[in-house]
Amino acid sequence: MTDASPTTTILEPAIAVLEREREEVLAERRAFDRFASRVADLDARPASATAQFAGPGAVTHVSSTGNDCSAVREAFDETVMSLSHYSDRYDETWIESIAAELNPDVAAALQRHERLHPPLKRSLQLAAEQAVTNRTELLDLLETERDALAEYESELSDAEGELQSLLDQPISNLEFNALRLTRTRLEELGDRCDRLATERQRQLHERRCQLSVIDGDVFEAYLYGNYEHSYPVLAAITLLADRIESSIADVDRLLVRSH
Repeated sequence: MTDASPTTTILEPAIAVLEREREEVLAERRAFDRFASRVADLDARPASATAQFAGPGAVTHVSSTGNDCSAVREAFDETVMSLSHYSDRYDETWIESIAAELNPDVAAALQRHERLHPPLKRSLQLAAEQAVTNRTELLDLLETERDALAEYESELSDAEGELQSLLDQPISNLEFNALRLTRTRLEELGDRCDRLATERQRQLHERRCQLSVIDGDVFEAYLYGNYEHSYPVLAAITLLADRIESSIADVDRLLVRSH
C-alpha cells in the first residue's frame, strides 16, 4: 500500500509492547512464587541462648539456625531482583522493592530486626502470595487486551485490503456509474470503521467499570505510557477512516467532473 498502513504502523508495534510486558509480568509472577517458597523454607524459630561458663564471668552465646533476615534478602536477590528487566525497570534497592511490591511495614520490620521471627515470616509469605495474585489478575487483563488487538488487527487488515483494491482501479478513467459504485463501497468501509470504533469504545468503558488490579485509563497509561499511541486501536481506526474519507473526496471530485 502506498499510504501508511494502520496495522503495520500502529497495531503491530502496540502488540509488540503488549507481548514484552506480558513476558515480564509472567517472569515476575514466577519470581515472586519462588520467593514465597524460599521464605516458607526459612527457619523462623526464636533464637536460642546458651550460657557457657569459663571462669568467674558467664559468657552467653546466642545461636541462630538460619533464621536471620539476611536470608530474606538473599532469597529476594536470587528470585525477584535477579530478573533481567527488574533493575532497569524499577531501579530500586532490595528493601525499597519489598516496600513497594510487598508491604512497607514488612520492609521496615526487616530493617529493624536481625532475625526472622514467625509473625514476620508469615507477613512476608502473605505479601509474596498477594504479589503473585496481583500479577495473575494483571495477566488476565493483558491476555484480554492481546486477544482484542489481534481481532482488530485482522479486521483492519481486511478493511485495508478492500480499500486498496478500490484504489488500485484506474479511478480517473471510470465512468459515472462505476464511480458511484466505488463511492458506495468506500462509504461502507467508512461505516465499518465507525462500527469498529464504537465496539472498541464499549470495550474500554466496560474495562473502566471492572474492579481489577489496573483498569480504565490507568491501564492504558500503564501499558502504552511509553508508546506514542495511548489508544492504539482507536488510533489505527482513525488513520484508516481518514484515508477512506480522503478517497471519498477524490471520487466526489471525479463525479462532479464526469456528470
